[in-house]
Amino acid sequence: MSLTIRLTGTGGAQLVPVFGCDCAACRRAALMRPTAAAPAARR
Repeated sequence: MSLTIRLTGTGGAQLVPVFGCDCAACRRAALMRPTAAAPAARR
């Protein structure tokens, strides 16, 4: 059995939000909360 977890909202391609950064792009990116999604089990 294997488990695949896809983390979304954990940062963009430009690696934002950067921890401790207060620029506008990082503030906008920090407003989106991280989520996790797992595919439905196959029957």
